[in-house]
Amino acid sequence: MNVATDRLRELGYVEAVLWVVPDNQRARRLYESEGWSDDDLRRDDEVFGVVVSQMRYRRLLVEPSVQPDTTSE
Repeated sequence: MNVATDRLRELGYVEAVLWVVPDNQRARRLYESEGWSDDDLRRDDEVFGVVVSQMRYRRLLVEPSVQPDTTSE
């Protein structure tokens, strides 16, 4: 996971998201221990004919004080 987030950072991304099944407590604990947070977005996807509920986790990849200014004047 650290290699992936480091690579995203190198590519210039300032945040990342991932989706997890809400009942997968083991994965959720891992993500939370690595700084990911539940952002309250939910969705249902069909996977091989089965509806799978998912929740989104988000993580900033850079410190808030060093994020590029993306506002236009």
